Amino acid sequence: MNLLGLELSDAGILVAGGEPPRLLRVDDDAIESPGFALPEKKNLVTGRAAELRARLFPRQIMNRFWDHLSTDPLDPPLPAAGNQAEVACAHLAHIWDQARHFGNALVIAVPGFFQRTQLGLLLGMAQELAIPLQGFVSLPVAAAVPGPEGLHLHVDIHLHRWEVSVLKAEGRLEFQEGFTVNEKGLEGLYKLWVQAAAAEFVRMTRFDPLHSAETEQELYRRLPAVLAALQQEQAATIAIPGGHSHYSVSLMRGMLLEIARPVYDELLAAVHDARRRHAAPGTAAAVEISQRVARLPGIRERLAQMPDTRVVELPAGAAALALPALWRELTEGRRTAGASFFSSRPWSAAARSSASDQVLSTPCPTHLLYRNLAYPITANPLTIGTVPPAEGHGIRIEGDPGGIDPRHCTVHLQAGQAVLTDLSSSGTFLNDRRAGGLEALKVGDAIRVAKTAEAIIVIACLDRNEA
Repeated sequence: MNLLGLELSDAGILVAGGEPPRLLRVDDDAIESPGFALPEKKNLVTGRAAELRARLFPRQIMNRFWDHLSTDPLDPPLPAAGNQAEVACAHLAHIWDQARHFGNALVIAVPGFFQRTQLGLLLGMAQELAIPLQGFVSLPVAAAVPGPEGLHLHVDIHLHRWEVSVLKAEGRLEFQEGFTVNEKGLEGLYKLWVQAAAAEFVRMTRFDPLHSAETEQELYRRLPAVLAALQQEQAATIAIPGGHSHYSVSLMRGMLLEIARPVYDELLAAVHDARRRHAAPGTAAAVEISQRVARLPGIRERLAQMPDTRVVELPAGAAALALPALWRELTEGRRTAGASFFSSRPWSAAARSSASDQVLSTPCPTHLLYRNLAYPITANPLTIGTVPPAEGHGIRIEGDPGGIDPRHCTVHLQAGQAVLTDLSSSGTFLNDRRAGGLEALKVGDAIRVAKTAEAIIVIACLDRNEA
């Protein structure tokens, strides 16, 4: 049985499979498929293709079907779907159409707020789509990585909610409770930041990117790249095409953090309250943040300031990557009758190491190769362009600079994964397709800036004794 693990979050569904497990491309060339759907004649466009048109069709776009998974009818109903569950089923079909080529069985890591009703609907979808679904594991439980026994708090963000899950490890790691902090989620935060960026464009250039749907969509598309750059830098430039011109402004990290402060404060208060209710004073706690949370500037630092707190940044797709081995451990390699649901797992040292090895075994790129020189990939962004930073941590593109920005794109390590961030106005291309803001890299990928023929190759350098 070739088992696949699916991590369910409407901010981006991920699927892992293979030996060793790796994240699969399940939305055309992307490894994440966001929970968006757009009616088109008698069909539904789902995933990234729908997200990239969300601002163009704001009245038609749907992105709450996973968050409000139910059989409540749509108003008005669509030719391709009559309720939220049928929209979700269309999205799952889109993902499974690519994933099924890599495995013949599936396990789903479900968010902590899912109840029996949602699990039943997922089972129905699997039967409708002929997906060999084996069962479910609580996402926070599946994603957990090695650590001491005691209190573990899993912090995640979805499109419409922040979620804190309380886990306790005492021989077994057990899901205690989960609760929604607020209902802003990524959609709410992005809206606040986009409005602030638009105001800065008006103030500096008199150009309003919210004046047309096309430039508003472009602003949303470029925002993740700006957020990635602001993880390490105090300012980042964002450029938007408008008519026959390009407009650009510099966004300050402090400004975006100040806008997000009330949301972050609410999250920290919820984490503090969960610790107070579930751990004795002075007891250390592990706060595990998903890659979706880690992408937001400033939040890790805020959490790390809490006393007696160890912040653990989970790898991208941690639950999906761990699921194949974890499921075999939970079922002892036997097929279960029906679809089982697990909200706990063994937490002995051996069990923790086994699950962790599966997550960490996915090879991570270490260098970029350009003109026979290897440049190390670190947490500090490696800038690619015609004018890299003065401190030297960058790659200067030689030859014809046409269309190449001074700081065209960056590559850095984030949550244990190499990530490409497009900062350009003319495009960065990954394996001959245009990169969509943030892109996870794997060994062998080819990066091209603008229309240059030369490629920058993603490589991994092995230790002398490494096989």
